[in-house]
Amino acid sequence: MIVPIYPNLDGEFAERFHSFVHKLMHAQKSGKMNDMQTALKEEIKWCQSTKLSEENVLIFKACIRVLYDLAQLRWLIVEQGYGFALEKVSGPSTEEHIIKKRKLREELQPIVYEQMRRPSVSSFIFKMEKKDRPSRCGVQQLMADGNELAARLEPARQIDGEQRVAALADAIKPYLQEADGTIDHVTGLRLREIWRYFRYSWSIPQIPIPGRQLLYLVRDAAHSAHPVIGIA
Repeated sequence: MIVPIYPNLDGEFAERFHSFVHKLMHAQKSGKMNDMQTALKEEIKWCQSTKLSEENVLIFKACIRVLYDLAQLRWLIVEQGYGFALEKVSGPSTEEHIIKKRKLREELQPIVYEQMRRPSVSSFIFKMEKKDRPSRCGVQQLMADGNELAARLEPARQIDGEQRVAALADAIKPYLQEADGTIDHVTGLRLREIWRYFRYSWSIPQIPIPGRQLLYLVRDAAHSAHPVIGIA
């Protein structure tokens, strides 16, 4: 698959982007991946010093960062006519990805089980699931019921095209909620603790990461309890 690169840039921004693409392309060909990071740092430094339009600087920064990430993710930069394009390099098949993920989960499973058996973790999970006072109910309130969800989705299965899209939009209404120290209006539990609880359901162990983090719950406004359907 080949995707042309035509960002909406003018003047000096267009010239610098063209030069940046050249640098990434040559770094890929030579195998000097560190040169790509150097090129990105140079452009970010220029963005911080230029007196040009702040809005255009933000657009330019977004363009070079996205291109840099794609260049790192098995997309080759190639020349196409008077411009450039991204060409996807074929990788492992879907079946190979599934097998690889399954093996990784199996390798990590003993560590996950060991973590769940720790007294601090098991007591935290017990506390989150316990209904200890009228203002607090168990975290299970935030788990969608499978039968109820299936019933909401069923009308969309019976139709096609744009009507199905509209029906799905009515059946599930996802939104992001930052998991900070505030109290959840449904359960009376702290949002950050709710995030931590659902994090333990992953197939990889929970490991503290240094530095500031932004934690988010993905919730479904189509149900009165706004159940959690994902975390980020």
